Amino acid sequence: MSVLSIIRTTRDLLRVARSGDPHALDRAVRANPDLVARGFRTPKERLYLGLAWRDRARLITDDVADLDRAVETLELVATGWPLAQAELALALWLRYAFTGLRADADRAVRQARAAEAASDLDRPREVLAHIVAQLPAPADPVARGERVTGADGRVAVVWAGRHGGAERRVVTIGDEPADLDANAFAELWDRCPWDVEVLLRVGTDLLPYRATPDLAADALVSVATPVTVRGPYRVAGTVACSFVLSGHFAGQTRRVAHVTVDQEPIDDELARRLLYVELCTTELTDFHWIASSPVPVGDRRSAPELVRCGASALTTAEFGEAVLRFATHYEHAGLTCVWLRPTQGGYAYGVRRDEDEPVTVMQAVTEDWPPPDERIEAEAATWDQLRAFHAETYRRDLHNILSGEHTDEALLTAFEKFTFHFRFTDPESDAADDTVRDGLALTETLADGHFTYAAEWVATSCARLAGRRGQADARRALLRHAAMACESAGLFETALAHYEDALDVDGPCEDAWLERNLHISYATTCVSLFTTHELEDDPLDEDLARKALAHLDVGERLTMAAPEEETGWARLAIPAHRWRLRALLGEHERAEAELARLVDDPAMAGYRPLRASTVLFRLAALRTLDDPRFEEVLLAAAQDPGMRFVDRRIVLDTFLADRLIATGELTEAFMAAEEAYELQVWQDVRTARTPLPAEAHGGDRSVDTLARMCRAWWSLERSGELPEQELLTWFRVLRWRVETAKSRWLNRDLDREVSTPAGLDERLSTWANRVRAELVSGQASVDREVYRDQPARLTALSRDERVTALRARLPEGAALVTFYEARDFTLVSCATPERSVHVSVPVSRRDLAVAVRYLQAGFSGAGIYAPIDPERPFDLPDHFLTRLRALGASFTPMIPVLRDSPFVLVAPHGAWHNLPVHALLLPQLWDSGRNPALSYVPSLATASVLFERAGGMPSRASVAAYPLADPERDLFQDSHSRVVSALRPRLSTVDSLFGRDVTPAEVMSMADRSDLLHVLAHGTTPADPRAIMDAGLALSPGTGTAGLLTASGLSRARLAGTHLTLQACSVGRVVTSASDELWGPARSALLAGASSVLAPMWNADLHSSTRLLGGFYDSWLGAGKSKAQAFTEAQRDMYRASEADAWRHLYHWAAFKLMGA
Repeated sequence: MSVLSIIRTTRDLLRVARSGDPHALDRAVRANPDLVARGFRTPKERLYLGLAWRDRARLITDDVADLDRAVETLELVATGWPLAQAELALALWLRYAFTGLRADADRAVRQARAAEAASDLDRPREVLAHIVAQLPAPADPVARGERVTGADGRVAVVWAGRHGGAERRVVTIGDEPADLDANAFAELWDRCPWDVEVLLRVGTDLLPYRATPDLAADALVSVATPVTVRGPYRVAGTVACSFVLSGHFAGQTRRVAHVTVDQEPIDDELARRLLYVELCTTELTDFHWIASSPVPVGDRRSAPELVRCGASALTTAEFGEAVLRFATHYEHAGLTCVWLRPTQGGYAYGVRRDEDEPVTVMQAVTEDWPPPDERIEAEAATWDQLRAFHAETYRRDLHNILSGEHTDEALLTAFEKFTFHFRFTDPESDAADDTVRDGLALTETLADGHFTYAAEWVATSCARLAGRRGQADARRALLRHAAMACESAGLFETALAHYEDALDVDGPCEDAWLERNLHISYATTCVSLFTTHELEDDPLDEDLARKALAHLDVGERLTMAAPEEETGWARLAIPAHRWRLRALLGEHERAEAELARLVDDPAMAGYRPLRASTVLFRLAALRTLDDPRFEEVLLAAAQDPGMRFVDRRIVLDTFLADRLIATGELTEAFMAAEEAYELQVWQDVRTARTPLPAEAHGGDRSVDTLARMCRAWWSLERSGELPEQELLTWFRVLRWRVETAKSRWLNRDLDREVSTPAGLDERLSTWANRVRAELVSGQASVDREVYRDQPARLTALSRDERVTALRARLPEGAALVTFYEARDFTLVSCATPERSVHVSVPVSRRDLAVAVRYLQAGFSGAGIYAPIDPERPFDLPDHFLTRLRALGASFTPMIPVLRDSPFVLVAPHGAWHNLPVHALLLPQLWDSGRNPALSYVPSLATASVLFERAGGMPSRASVAAYPLADPERDLFQDSHSRVVSALRPRLSTVDSLFGRDVTPAEVMSMADRSDLLHVLAHGTTPADPRAIMDAGLALSPGTGTAGLLTASGLSRARLAGTHLTLQACSVGRVVTSASDELWGPARSALLAGASSVLAPMWNADLHSSTRLLGGFYDSWLGAGKSKAQAFTEAQRDMYRASEADAWRHLYHWAAFKLMGA
């Protein structure tokens, strides 16, 4: 503080000391509060300071704290000084006027009378007259009523009297509440801000209440019963959410919905106050709600439609969602208005006519809600014009973008604009024809830019629109473009479906070129689909091959009818693909000769990609014939510059890798396979679409180049040809290639956020931005190092930097166990910082799938097989587990390495995701006296993300349970109680819910406010693996019919750092797709933010699983052990259980799988 400021402050303080100037005091307090407290030592100075504090409160601040300071200061000088006594009386009286405390009024009267009696001055007499003139009427007498002692020892006493001309009652509640005299009774009602008949005084708190027959007993129950706060509940389109406050009030449990933009629940004290105030100040019904600013209430406090439909019958979540929808939605003139968010001076609201229409966002410069009916009616009158205006605006933006340079950013923006234009376009208007034409042009442009996902979406969407508009040829052309986009993405089966749809369009084809190419393209796609027949020994679909030949025949007929100069490519492509198909069907020798002739045809020089394909067709035939010319043709092709097309080169390098492995040139084989894999990765750069459940790539993308790398490396390791350090270098390259190939898209999505732009429909804009993000991050979705040559790339990968970074987050000495499942073997690697061991498990992909099916059939039941008897698991026929147990012996060489490791991180692959690897490893380690922690991850690349975001110990848990049928209610209730009992002593908050209120929305809200969520329910798993995202938890339907929380729904939860335990049958099972993407509830939970997921791989027993999970919580939360260590110890304890020998069976102790950090 400057010297000048101190001087000014001191000058103000002098004025206070001399005249009691409140304005001077105010300036001094604002400038330097510390200086104010140092002076004013004489009685006169203190008198003036007290006057200044009093007048500052009265004239400037309106702050009772200033009156407190005035009273404290004047009390120092009032004794024996009548003038100071009079001023103190006036300060007390002013404080009474502020607070309504009768004690201050009584003191003010006593001080004024004492001052008047002790002095002849006018001032004391004036003060006394002023106070006496305003004295309240004497308080009415108070009668003491019933007195009740509650179960917790607290006492409630009812006091009755009159105040404000009406009968009033106060219930005092405490250990031994003091008596109320008339003045205290009146003082309480003076302080009461509510127009009610009953007040509860609990300690020093006042709460409003309603009169009931047994008021004292009811009040005791009410204050002893916690007020629960559930939520948040959400509906699409608005930033507002709702919470439901529930508690005992006036004889029964009642609830109030609280609508707010604050996502955090309110504290218990405020919740009780809000509940009591709402229920006291409005008519008691089944429907009560309040809103916190900036959410408006308006005059829509009652919802007769909800009351009529029976709001009391709604579950808590349904009630919260219904109130939120009522508070934020308003229908009028055929339009639905949605309160979106607050804005400066008002709010934004969205308007939609039909559910499938985009939202138009409007601004309201007012806090009133809903918008005036007149405004909505005006919008309804011009709605079609407004929609057309938006459609044309986005179309114009699209044309402007496409007229410029087609950079990646321009194509992304063009796609985004088109998605919005398409949604606004009226399919029944003539403008829809322009949309079809624009879509066709944009599809071709996107395909040229390699944005295949976007091209397919535009093509299929516009194809449907063309069908509605009766444009048959446009529909055929668009479906053809959709098929070509799918081919570029490696989705050949989907491409065939698009071609079949195009060929099945009713009516004659007016475009001969289009008709010809549809037939030829269908056949060439079939040929691409058969790429792996020789390379991977895949079975041939002979019916499809003959169907492709038939389409080639039609294509050839149409080609011959057209001018030769227009059909040069077709006249060469048809015989090349025909002979490839005939070779597949067994005509190898003749096909090889015809293909050799075609390769040498001079006309092929003008069609280099076709010639490269023909060379590969011939190589496949030579390989099948075991012809000695194969090696000569292969080596010549490898040196041919015309074979540099990426998709052809992948196949060629794979042929080369196979040949080098066969001849023992293992290092060269590894490098050839790695180069082929790098090209596959490059192909993935522009795909930008997560493979769907059970979806497989075809053609060159389905060639298992990583299996060749594994085979070459394994052979190198067995041969002993390379020094240990060089072998380790190759292993590091292999491991990271494998681990970044697994769950590539999951790894990319774990930390990605998608924003929603204002002014657009939430669902559309979120989807469009997600697609845009996928396209933008397509490069990042693959592990492709930016090096031009292979040696530099391999050197970078061999540094092992990412594994080193992962190890820094793991316990020292952790073992990384990684799997790669090939067609006829699985390579398993176990590595610690000091040692490593590698095992090639001689089991085929098909046999692993059979082992999984037998395991599930034995444990969960399937088809003709009944599920296992949990009490007699050892009676299960051996053939169900023979294949699994046979695999266990393969892991024995790894046990010496794992024995010295404190933590085992397992990254499975393929069918191994659904096999209990822990059941094969842990018993061997336990028998050796060791018990390392064990956890699963989708891949090591994913583990890096999961362990980076892992949180600490949980503090807030939620436990929800729902039995499907009454006969199992007691069993579920017992398990639910046991889990709650295991958690409650160890966590600060445990929220427990059982039965009808456990709806999907309720579980989602529990996830929002917990860092440990345990759900006990029945699990559902669809038979069709493509529908795995429909798997989930069978929860309460509430008043509806659907109570299933699916894996798709779970992905929308907010599980930031949460540990999720799903005690529900088989929900830990997964389905894989191309790139070993995992699908199922576990994937959804990790994407929603969970740090770890614990779920059963088969239909688990409720008794043993509850015991297992209770032991897990005891070790984790009670003993403070790591999550993985605690769970492994719980498994070991059950494995060694003496009280239940059946629990030693892996059906019981190995049922659950811990995935994550």
